Amino acid sequence: MFCVISGSYPQIPALERLGFEVLRVPPNRSVDTPVSDHADIQLCRIGNTVFVAAEQPALADAIRRRGYRVRMLRQQLCGIYPGDCLLECAVIGHCALLHPGAVAPEVQEYVQQQGYLIVPVRQGYARCAVLPVGTDMVVTADPGIAAALRQIGIELLLIRSGGISLPGYDTGFIGGCGGMPDPHTLIVSGDLRQHPDYEQIHMVLQQRRITLYCLPGPLTDVGGLQFFC
Repeated sequence: MFCVISGSYPQIPALERLGFEVLRVPPNRSVDTPVSDHADIQLCRIGNTVFVAAEQPALADAIRRRGYRVRMLRQQLCGIYPGDCLLECAVIGHCALLHPGAVAPEVQEYVQQQGYLIVPVRQGYARCAVLPVGTDMVVTADPGIAAALRQIGIELLLIRSGGISLPGYDTGFIGGCGGMPDPHTLIVSGDLRQHPDYEQIHMVLQQRRITLYCLPGPLTDVGGLQFFC
């Protein structure tokens, strides 16, 4: 199993000590520096197919060598919103959460071809804004996303915004703070107890019998931890 994560994340050695191979995302100069190496901006996994930013050929090759089908975006990312949201599609069960005016057309075409229900939202950073808990539930601080998911019966926990570090910004996204290497483990980039709604999140994890592992340091949006078998 390997994990794709920001190449500048200082706790990569701690992740490696847990036994994971780590693919470091290099910076993409097309987008804002604080998020230039965030995995949730540079790639989007849909099943065994991974869409990768046009500026990341080395990352694409590394994923391809590990057995995944890789498709490069036709257009480059850019630092002006929503030009950095081309890959911001969150797959939750049978649904694909995305902003139709922000996500790349080829990604939207693919999820439709694969039979996913597209759930349109106004949040361009849809992938950043949701933390999957298992395959059928998410944690989010975005009320619009919460309303959209409730309409189609997806279980969720709506939390308060804040409590997440992201240098250069007022706060980070909860989806950029974690990932699940298996259905029973959630690994978080930092101390989740720092979040104002930690108790609610912890209760959900306990109810679902999910083990929480916090990497050292403050709770930080690092662009998520994307695990691949």
